[in-house]
Amino acid sequence: MGSPFFNAAASGQPLDAESLMAKVETLCLRLTPQQATNRSFAEVNDTLISNVEAMRQEDIDSDAREEG
Repeated sequence: MGSPFFNAAASGQPLDAESLMAKVETLCLRLTPQQATNRSFAEVNDTLISNVEAMRQEDIDSDAREEG
């Protein structure tokens, strides 16, 4: 259970620097697309919130016209 690197570190075994660097590089390559996905989700979320707020304002304006 857990990463072999963390298990080795916990047991006091020496860690292979090349293996660690390869693992870090792999994680960085995964992180970049994940960050782009997160930015995309944030932009879509902002648009959705704006649209909902605009719809609510339209309802408020419509109600005010009906009362007036």
